[in-house]
Amino acid sequence: MNQYTTYYTLPVPNSTSTRSPRYPALHRIRSSGHDLDIFGRTVCRCSIPKQMKFVRKVLLITLGQVLITLGLATLLVRVDPIFQWLQRSRYTWWMPLPPTFLVATLIAWQLWMRYYRLSSTTRTIMLVSFSLMQASIISDIVSKLFYNEGILVLLMTMIGLFGILLFTLQTQLAFSGIGPIATSTITIYMSLPWLRSIFDMDTWMLLWPMLLAATICIYCILELYYIMGNVTIEDVTLANVALFIDAIYPMRCLHNICELTDRVQIFPDVLDPGPHR
Repeated sequence: MNQYTTYYTLPVPNSTSTRSPRYPALHRIRSSGHDLDIFGRTVCRCSIPKQMKFVRKVLLITLGQVLITLGLATLLVRVDPIFQWLQRSRYTWWMPLPPTFLVATLIAWQLWMRYYRLSSTTRTIMLVSFSLMQASIISDIVSKLFYNEGILVLLMTMIGLFGILLFTLQTQLAFSGIGPIATSTITIYMSLPWLRSIFDMDTWMLLWPMLLAATICIYCILELYYIMGNVTIEDVTLANVALFIDAIYPMRCLHNICELTDRVQIFPDVLDPGPHR
C-alpha cells in the first residue's frame, strides 16, 4: 500500500501558505515518496553533473556582475574627464545613490517574491536592471572611497569565483563540504604574487583585501549549499538573486547558516544543543 504525503515546500518567502484562492494548484500536491516536491527535484537531489552545471550557471552570472562592477569602477577613475567631473561634482554624484539603491532593492525583492509568476523574459530584464544598478552603486563607492583596495577585492573575488568554477569541472565530488571553500581560498592565495607585481604593493598590504575576497567567496559557497536544497536546476536566476537578498537581509543569512549547521557534528554541544537520541 502506497503512503502519500503532502509537501508545501516553496523556495520563496510565501512558502508557509497552504491555500491560495488564485493559485490553488501551486500550494497543494501529493507525492508518492519519490523524493519530489511541487516544482520538481531540488538541485541537491540531482546527480553530481547536474549539480555542477547549476552551480556553474549561477557563478557565471555572478562573475559577470562582478566584472561589470570592476569595469565601471575602472572607467570612473581611469578616464580623466569623468574622474575630474566626479571630483568637482562630488555631492551631485552622491545624490542619486540612495534612490538607485532603493529601486535596485525593490527590483530584487519583487523578482525573488514573484519569481514563479513572472515570465522568463521579465526575469531576465529585471535581473539585468538590478545587476546594472548594483554595479553602479558599488563602483561609485569604490572609485570615491578606496579605489586600490576595492579593485583588489573585486579582482580577488573574481579569482576566487573562478576557482569554484574549476571545482565544478569535476564530477567525482559533490558540491558540498570543505572542497569548494578550500579550492576558492587556495586560488586567491596563489594569485598574490601576480597581484603584488601588478599593483607594486607589499604582501602584507594584500592581506586585508584577500581576507575580504575570501569571505565573499565563502559566503557565496555557503549560500549555494542552502539554495541547492530549495530550488530546482532551472531556477538559476532565483539562486543568483538570493545571494543578494540574503546579504541585504542579514536575518535570512543567519537563518540559512543555522539551517546548514543543523547536521554538523563538530562541537555538538555548541552547534546542536539539546537532547540527542
